[in-house]
Amino acid sequence: MYLCQTRALPRDSAGMTASAPALSENLTGPLRLGEPDVHGALAVYPLFGPPPRLDYVSFAQGRALGFSIKELSDGAMVNDLVVLNPTDCAVLLYEGEEVLGAQQNRTFDVSVLVGARGQLQVPVSCVEAGRWDGSRGNEAFSPAPQTAYPELRRRKNVAARASLAAGLEPRAVQHEVWDEVAAQSARMNVASATGAMHDIYDGRRERLEEFRHAIRLYEGQTGALVLVGGRPAVLDHVSRPDVFAALHAPLVQGYALDALEAGVDAPPPSPAIAEAFLRRVQEARVTQRDGIGLGRDLRFAERGVAGAGLVAGDELIQLTAFPDEPGAAGELSRARIRRPSRRRALWSVRHARRRATSLVDAEIRALLRVRPRERAGRVPCVRLGRAGLGVEHRAVRWSQRPRVPEVLGAAVRRGLPHG
Repeated sequence: MYLCQTRALPRDSAGMTASAPALSENLTGPLRLGEPDVHGALAVYPLFGPPPRLDYVSFAQGRALGFSIKELSDGAMVNDLVVLNPTDCAVLLYEGEEVLGAQQNRTFDVSVLVGARGQLQVPVSCVEAGRWDGSRGNEAFSPAPQTAYPELRRRKNVAARASLAAGLEPRAVQHEVWDEVAAQSARMNVASATGAMHDIYDGRRERLEEFRHAIRLYEGQTGALVLVGGRPAVLDHVSRPDVFAALHAPLVQGYALDALEAGVDAPPPSPAIAEAFLRRVQEARVTQRDGIGLGRDLRFAERGVAGAGLVAGDELIQLTAFPDEPGAAGELSRARIRRPSRRRALWSVRHARRRATSLVDAEIRALLRVRPRERAGRVPCVRLGRAGLGVEHRAVRWSQRPRVPEVLGAAVRRGLPHG
């Protein structure tokens, strides 16, 4: 049985920004850790919170009641979708949740609480760079069996925080998302005809299912604190156990993908590390501002932790936290000792990528705000000439443009200027 709201959820005055002494001020009781489940490099501590007060459901639950997510009716755009809620239930869209179908697969950039009988436009990132299928523009999206993996979610959180600091909406940077998904596909040795993150999971589904069976869901569980290779990777929490139960399996698939990449069994999970991370999150000072839907968007970044959440009334209904120290997340789990010549080559490629990104970033940001059918004839492409890297505009499909990593690889191999 789904619990639905019987009264309107509160919302702050428009444009209001406030500061709270600590995140724990929005909790009626502390978050508590249970005993971890461990499989390979993954250790997942179940998280338990205070009793919930507000009623809402997940996207998967709401979809069964008539809730839907679609492309914009006046012309599809890469980084925006419309959500339609004809039900009497508030519906939580969870940051990092993936939706499949329509013109291309997406993930949510932020968590959004959609009010009963409401309609909203929400920010998303594309995780399928090689497909833009106009024939499916009227199709409703369906829930994916996985969320985005923690390292991609962390990167998106950093970008959204920077966007807010610049006075803009909390959004990820699309080309960074595409680059990370392409890199993860290469690391997992999975080919995808459309560059889809979903295909990475499908290519490793048998192994991922092993993790899903090993990481259990506990009665009353409201979240999880995840360690990959013995290091904190992400904390997820919602106020309602029934909503977390709907999110549990997709989230575990994401956790498991990062653990597969770590490639080694974890050291014995350290309760001290887990408790210290949780304590820092609850003690973090937060800022709040109006959310996209109901409630207020919450942000924090201090003492090696960073994240976002959603507060409705005086209740924290959603929270995501990541490590926020240099090398504290995916970079450490992927670290390897390399020969000096190999390290120089990798530095050269990374430096070149930053250089190429600086050349096209502003143009890409502008183009992503233009409807895809209006981009014809003005797609920025990184090119490789005798003088080195440059940018030119070609009359090609966005999905057919030369990939920055491919061009940079050619530049490095041929010894041409690229920095």
